[in-house]
Amino acid sequence: RPLDLNRLLIQSCLHTKQLRQGSSYDLDYDNVITVNEKYDSKRTYKQNTGYQPGVGFIGKLPVYIEGRNGNSPAKFKMDETLDYMFSLLGEAGIRVENFRSDSAAYQKKVIEKVKEHCTNFYIRVMDCQELMMQVRNIEQWTSVEINYETYDVASIDYYPFGENEKYRVVIQRRQRKDKQMD
Repeated sequence: RPLDLNRLLIQSCLHTKQLRQGSSYDLDYDNVITVNEKYDSKRTYKQNTGYQPGVGFIGKLPVYIEGRNGNSPAKFKMDETLDYMFSLLGEAGIRVENFRSDSAAYQKKVIEKVKEHCTNFYIRVMDCQELMMQVRNIEQWTSVEINYETYDVASIDYYPFGENEKYRVVIQRRQRKDKQMD
């Protein structure tokens, strides 16, 4: 793992005073496809060739980059990746207040790891029949505007992975052009 280069990223942000030791930040994590035609590129789930590095950002600052080939699923060993990233940030005195990621992070091991290092986390839940049954029973929705589009939102308590610990899940829906709710 290129820990030294990731340490350099973090130390550069501290040295230039773009980040401060002892401060808390929002951390975004995603796996991003970089399309290319290099000889060692792999086919991605989007049916092009490239790499799919895992990237951690605080604001617009990259603080962690992990190389992955294009056909590695985004969720593959994500808990280990996040462990390395949180370790380096902690070593540098950077605290993560809020963690955000897409549904690739919706894994029991990842959620456990994130809870160890963050105050709050926001992970997109994957659709499943159990969740959809609860959503169908929601009676009270609130209308909001997000990026000039109107959505209905509601929240429920949800117990993922067959566990006893509950989480708050926020659901959004909107009316499609064919008048169906999505």
